[in-house]
Amino acid sequence: MILVVVSSELLRFFNRHLPVLIHNVDILSNVDLDAFYRHALEMKADALLLVSRRVTQRYLIFDNDMRLLGWTNVATGEVKSPHDEIRQLHFVSPTEAESSYFQHSCYLCAFSGIHVLAPSAVQAVEAVDKDKFPIMEFYLNNCDRLDIRGELKTDLHLLDVGKLNSLQAAEDFIANSEYRSSKTEN
Repeated sequence: MILVVVSSELLRFFNRHLPVLIHNVDILSNVDLDAFYRHALEMKADALLLVSRRVTQRYLIFDNDMRLLGWTNVATGEVKSPHDEIRQLHFVSPTEAESSYFQHSCYLCAFSGIHVLAPSAVQAVEAVDKDKFPIMEFYLNNCDRLDIRGELKTDLHLLDVGKLNSLQAAEDFIANSEYRSSKTEN
């Protein structure tokens, strides 16, 4: 489970006129962060979340334009969304088949823990009346008011290095990784 906690106090140290790139500290990836950041600048969305198709229990729910609609846990059937019609839906666990990630006219995508917040979203985060909170809670509570988009990376490779036993895997990941450009689909 990816839990990103944002401190509204920390965000005040960034340039208020530029988007902020957020990257989980315990994740290694093959993402070209510079290209992803530049793409976020071009998109002009309030937030751009890097997502992929991979088997997990928790998925973000996007419309055909990759606009965030909600979140689901396919193991429990729980759905979170500010949209009544999305909360009424039941999603099932996708298989490896690409078409299984499209259900009820929605795309199910796994969050990578890599995202960019535009200045408009940073201001909305700063307005939250809490010192710290999970960023996904913020996204889900505001996806009907803010333009929160997903960027699908089909060749995404992630490695969780937050555990001691993953250090050798991290070494292998770095040693065997080729630089791969951040190709996206929408």
